[in-house]
Amino acid sequence: MRHDTDLTTFEQQLRRGLKAQAETLDDVTVRRLRMARHAALEGRGGRTMWSGAPAAVFATVIAAVVAVGLWLQTPGGSLDATAPDLEDVAVLSEGDVEFYEELEFIQWLAEQQSHAQG
Repeated sequence: MRHDTDLTTFEQQLRRGLKAQAETLDDVTVRRLRMARHAALEGRGGRTMWSGAPAAVFATVIAAVVAVGLWLQTPGGSLDATAPDLEDVAVLSEGDVEFYEELEFIQWLAEQQSHAQG
């Protein structure tokens, strides 16, 4: 909790007002508030910083299984298997309009040459 010197003027006025109202409460209300506070403190007794650890471990394992499954479904088991060759990028970056117009023919020709060699 902060010291009174660290509080703003509004916070200091608010704190004084709340303390003044708390001093005027009747005994029945004070007793009920005290019982509610104790019940709330007892209710959280079993919870520690590590009480959510099993759920966190389970979520981590599931995420790892999904990641490995996705990785194994990629061609060749490599995430960068679809990356273009640097030569292809260089040809595409030249901006040759005729190349784009004849792209289908060039792909067909490449397939024919690979079938002839293989």
